[in-house]
Amino acid sequence: METNKLYNYNVNERVKQLGLNLKTLKNPIKNNYLHSQRTGNLLFLSGKISQKEDNTFITGKVGENLTTNQGKEAARLVAISQLSVLQTELGDLNKVIKIVKIFGMINS
Repeated sequence: METNKLYNYNVNERVKQLGLNLKTLKNPIKNNYLHSQRTGNLLFLSGKISQKEDNTFITGKVGENLTTNQGKEAARLVAISQLSVLQTELGDLNKVIKIVKIFGMINS
């Protein structure tokens, strides 16, 4: 796989080097939720929550019942989930040309 002309590295290989485990996502059971929606050459991703490898979730509020490190881990899991959406939808992370907007919220 050649590298994307915007990067000086292969994104898929970099994900492997970082030890990130991207999942191939299945279609949601309910039809009122989509992981992503393609419009022309744009891909809009739905919101995600922090789901761990064992399919449990990190819940709570940073500063009350979550430490700062637990909050960072929750945010990391959401980012990995969003990368999984991109991988599933595009088949190759090197196809990403530009990320226009990232909107994230942390309960703190």
